[in-house]
Amino acid sequence: MKVRRMTAIRGIKNMKSTQGIFVAMYTIGYIGNGLLFIYVTSVYMIGNPLFQLINPFLYFQVLFTLLTMPIFWILSAMIIVGLFVGQKEE
Repeated sequence: MKVRRMTAIRGIKNMKSTQGIFVAMYTIGYIGNGLLFIYVTSVYMIGNPLFQLINPFLYFQVLFTLLTMPIFWILSAMIIVGLFVGQKEE
């Protein structure tokens, strides 16, 4: 009886550490996408800052650029997996 209880406790600790890994994955993906958005925006701003400040389509241009970048989709997949696997109720 004691052996079963120890195994169950060990299983719960493993679940918590696995959940922590997925929460970290979610966090890395979220921060990575934010930094990628800021980077792409700053690259467009370097070209002609005065024109880009009044350009109403700048963020559509940035969004289209992000949608064509594979790293954006990798980080988005990390966010989705981390969100649905890491946020399970105990």
